[in-house]
Amino acid sequence: VRALVRSSANGDRVKTQIDCADLSLHVTTATSLAMIVNEAVTNALKYAFGTEESGKLRVQLSTAANDCLLEISDNGQGFARIAMGKPKAYGLKGLQERAKTVGGWVDISSVEGRGTSIVLSVPLNEVADPVEPAEPIPMPSTPSKEPAE
Repeated sequence: VRALVRSSANGDRVKTQIDCADLSLHVTTATSLAMIVNEAVTNALKYAFGTEESGKLRVQLSTAANDCLLEISDNGQGFARIAMGKPKAYGLKGLQERAKTVGGWVDISSVEGRGTSIVLSVPLNEVADPVEPAEPIPMPSTPSKEPAE
């Protein structure tokens, strides 16, 4: 997240706070969470802060009961609720679709002039993906360096 913020045009003006619990997640869930974080942080950097404004971006990952909770919030300019229904709101719709693929839901709340909060909840799996030892990769035989007859 910090690298993503630093690489943005206004990253030097955005202070980040990251609070993440130590979790073991199914690879599908972890991948979806990573993509959601990327999309939400990119949206915040692109739309939340004007060219001269500084701001705060917070990413929090925690657990509650049998759910994994992810919250990404900013204190940027926010947007009207009606903006989420616009045909070009692909990023916001994509967050919701991605959450559904792992059995979760997303709540997006925003107040113009006060910022945006995206909360994602996905069920925790009983066991994370098992890590199996990799099969050895057969290596091609090395050609002989002896001169051919």
